[in-house]
Amino acid sequence: MGLVIDQSAESRSGNYTSVVKNRIWTMRRTFKREFIVISDYMDEDETSILSSVGIPPINSYLQGAVCVSQDAEEEEPIRWYNGTDQMKWKVVCGFDSDRDTSESEQPPTARTPEVDWSTSMSEENMPQDVNGNYVANSVGDRIDVRVPRANSILEIRRYEAYPFNPNTLLFYGGCVNDSVFYGAPRGSVFMEAIQSTKTEVDGAVYSNTTYRMNFKLRYDASGNIFPDSWVVFVPNTGFSYLKTAGDMATKTRITDDEGGQKEDWLELDGTIRPGPPTNDFPVQLQFPPYFYRNFSALSLGPY
Repeated sequence: MGLVIDQSAESRSGNYTSVVKNRIWTMRRTFKREFIVISDYMDEDETSILSSVGIPPINSYLQGAVCVSQDAEEEEPIRWYNGTDQMKWKVVCGFDSDRDTSESEQPPTARTPEVDWSTSMSEENMPQDVNGNYVANSVGDRIDVRVPRANSILEIRRYEAYPFNPNTLLFYGGCVNDSVFYGAPRGSVFMEAIQSTKTEVDGAVYSNTTYRMNFKLRYDASGNIFPDSWVVFVPNTGFSYLKTAGDMATKTRITDDEGGQKEDWLELDGTIRPGPPTNDFPVQLQFPPYFYRNFSALSLGPY
């Protein structure tokens, strides 16, 4: 089976029509989702591609509708990141809310996954308080403070086709979301763990797979959730500065009145940044430690 790497955002919308059912008017929703799948090998067949992790099985539920169709089409051969030649496929799944299905009669892969929410505590640096004030003493000297913070943990357990494709773990594990996921902005959800166990149900073998995601939601002084909360922020301070902006040849040691070395705030161009009262806090440098991935391509809900 292949590796699902992307999902077309344009395919998530759908059509709504009014239908009469048991003398009651209801809204019927139909929509499609398109997925990009990279094969494990060049001559992988359509059946194997449609069994890839993230492709909704026939009769599975998603957003109040049932998967009623699957179509797979070869697009083009590509050179994958590991240097091998693979085939790029496009898979289109159709959904319809006007379907009566009993989950007990469906195979395990078509059943609604189990979803658990919890919290996890950790400690982190607090450069600013909830009001946006920089954490410093009365003369503006920075103070290092660590505080406990709560993150939201989402665990999703579901049955998938066996065997589990380890490329899914390698591609998504230890990465962050590249777009809004369960309402959380880009870069605020970390794929903490993916675990898959061989399981037998009614004489058939499946992969019982758990996805564990860590939501690090942080708010600004106005109460808005800001993106890229997993990015590492480092105060732009140093013991040297540039006399001429951007010119490394002018790099000079920062000294006190007695000639001793000292640390000071820096601008992005390397020059000295004035402290209080001109500025309340140093410039923050950003370093993204994780790759971005489209978690929606795994069809992890919301359910």
